Amino acid sequence: MNLVAELPGPIDEVLLSSMVEACVRIRRVDVLSKLLSQCKAEGKGLQLSAPSYGSLIKAYAQVGDVTRMWELWREMGQREVKPTAVTLGCMIDALVNNGRVKDGLELVNQVYDKEETRDLVNTVIYSTILKGFAKEQDIKGVFLIFTEMTARAIPCNVITYNTMIDACARCWCMDRVPQLLDSMRKECVEPDLVTYSSLVKGYSLAGDVRRAFKVFEEMKSSGKVLPDEIMYNVLLDGCARETLVEEAMKLLQSMQDAGIAPSNHTLSILVKLLGRAKRVKEAFKVVDDLTSKHGLRPNIQVYTCLIQACLNNRQLDKAMAAHDRMLADSHCRPDERAYTALVRGCLQANGLDEALYALRCAFQLREDQPQRRQPAPGVEVELLAEAVSRLHAGQPKQQAAAKQLVQDLKERRGIDVEAIKWSPKSSSRNGNAGRGPRSGAGKQQRA
Repeated sequence: MNLVAELPGPIDEVLLSSMVEACVRIRRVDVLSKLLSQCKAEGKGLQLSAPSYGSLIKAYAQVGDVTRMWELWREMGQREVKPTAVTLGCMIDALVNNGRVKDGLELVNQVYDKEETRDLVNTVIYSTILKGFAKEQDIKGVFLIFTEMTARAIPCNVITYNTMIDACARCWCMDRVPQLLDSMRKECVEPDLVTYSSLVKGYSLAGDVRRAFKVFEEMKSSGKVLPDEIMYNVLLDGCARETLVEEAMKLLQSMQDAGIAPSNHTLSILVKLLGRAKRVKEAFKVVDDLTSKHGLRPNIQVYTCLIQACLNNRQLDKAMAAHDRMLADSHCRPDERAYTALVRGCLQANGLDEALYALRCAFQLREDQPQRRQPAPGVEVELLAEAVSRLHAGQPKQQAAAKQLVQDLKERRGIDVEAIKWSPKSSSRNGNAGRGPRSGAGKQQRA
């Protein structure tokens, strides 16, 4: 920027574009503002074109400077620089991404009301507004825009319809989808993979997995679109929500027959499903079979689901075995969430010795555990306080172990357990033990 400031002549648009990109990459748009003001004061300012204004608006949008975005938009009008559809699109996108979707809609209407700029409002502009309302889960706003587009004869493309279908899925309003599908047919807009995926996701989330399977079969029979891993996982998740084990296993086989390899996300869904169906042994077998067949390495999410499935089925010994397997896997990085689930489950099962073992592993206080480079994950801070309190109230051996744990945490991890406030009233034995703010003791140690 100092080199640019020393240039004798004005800044051209190519150089401005490079400056914008550089400042956006390192999130220092303030430097860009300072330089532009300096150049303007020295008479080296650039007469910006509409594309340049669009680039600057995008830059300030990335750092959330809405005030400067509006200043640039008004300056463009004052200098009688006519915006292009792209410039308007940059401004609308900037407003939507900064949570100002209603301001974006108001600007669209202002531009449309002027005869000379009406042609700038197009399908892409409205699709951006629709994404904003969908993100805010404002289904009324979505369909008001749809009605407005129809009234203004602005066509909807497949992206527009996909955005609205996704909004219906997010808002559990799948009863409004038939209207959109009927409009797609009338407008001869062919559904794509995203369309079908949104429909499957929506019906699955709404608890109508049978309808989701029907959409899935319709898509396959059309021969125009092939399902991908995401769609299979969405359907499997729908089966897990309704504990449809046999349907899920058939779908898994269909997925593999289609040449689509399961991922760790697939494994996590299947473990949750089999855990809910009280088929823990099968959950371990599925993990072993799929990891062996497809060369997968279970990640922390898979291990956490295995641990949770065991705990939910009162099989503490298997939960500890899953933990030891996770600990021995050098490619897996245990996290606070996994250890919080394990320790909480141990306390609920009154397994104080197991809870102590898990805590010492969570804070990397056991000499015999594999040493890792990353910081100790720890557990949620209130859960740590509860576990220590329970140990202090246990057998003499557990009391001594609790005292040693407190000492080790203070000396080796810088955590003063006695300073942590915990009240038995904030916890219970029914599954909410230790649930509190996610200000984990592991995070305290890292800080």
